[in-house]
Amino acid sequence: MARRKRLDPAELAASRPAPEPKSMGMPEAAAPPIARVAGESAGGGARALAMADEAGRLIHAIPLISINMSHLTRDRIKSTDEGMQSLRASIMAHGQRMPVEVMQSDAQPPYHFGLISGYRRMQAVMELAAEHPGDTRFTTIKAFIRQPDDLRGAYVAMVEENEIREDVSHFERARVALMATQAEVFESVEEAVNALYATGSKARRSKIRSFVSVVQELGSTLTYPQSVNERLGLRLAEAIRAGQGARLVQALTEGSFDDAAGQNAVLEAALNAKVSHAKPAKGAGKVSHAKPLFEHRLPNGATVALHRTGDVSRLEFSGHELTPHQAQMLAGALEVMLEAGDPK
Repeated sequence: MARRKRLDPAELAASRPAPEPKSMGMPEAAAPPIARVAGESAGGGARALAMADEAGRLIHAIPLISINMSHLTRDRIKSTDEGMQSLRASIMAHGQRMPVEVMQSDAQPPYHFGLISGYRRMQAVMELAAEHPGDTRFTTIKAFIRQPDDLRGAYVAMVEENEIREDVSHFERARVALMATQAEVFESVEEAVNALYATGSKARRSKIRSFVSVVQELGSTLTYPQSVNERLGLRLAEAIRAGQGARLVQALTEGSFDDAAGQNAVLEAALNAKVSHAKPAKGAGKVSHAKPLFEHRLPNGATVALHRTGDVSRLEFSGHELTPHQAQMLAGALEVMLEAGDPK
């Protein structure tokens, strides 16, 4: 039998094939490079920022000049001087702590955004900018850019914020519902009240609808409309439904008062006075919830609208204060036109 040849260690090593040359790159099982990890992290962060921006969670510094404060009809008529002074002092000392809310707008330049909520904060920053020209702290305002589905969503957002942060009167609530309806954001006052104050009780929405008649009948005559409390407002609404609106207007125009308490005293006296209980004319005192038959916006921003309820026609002038002298001139012009007859 043939004997096997024994190999020593040196011969055994020489008989093995030489290893193939390896690439000079990193081993396959090595960890990912730091650069790739950083790139992936940055990409994820950018996507997260984009999603947060789209959801309106990022705070932007937006130039004051590019925001239209009149984009929506506000449910705040006027802030008290004392309240604005306190707000300005707080922003001056500590900066703007709470951002406002805006939405992108198609309005004419320089406006690129419309204000949704935060009217008082923006007004305070604008006043500080006027008082401190050149101070870069007041050339921009902190804002969330929201993307509501439509104007209805913008109105709801504005109302919700003020309901939480402000003491809004029923008069102011009714006013914004009426103005939003006249701007054709809603089909009717009922729809506007139900949408804007959906979180309120049914009884509360009913009171707001009652105040709509007060806004329509007395809104341009009241000097201190936000001081009309719930009890007085509901009494006024009842009197207007009974056909006493003209008498209340007369009491306000002929009455003498220097403050809100004096105005309300005049109204209380008019309500308590003995009046004729004759049956009111058909349709008198009813709130017109439908769209106006005719509406025209004047260059100064005021709106003239014609409403009709039954056989009663009402010409409504809103958005600008109408003086008694102007009303007298308007009545004279109407008299001439009515005597001439319809040109058609």
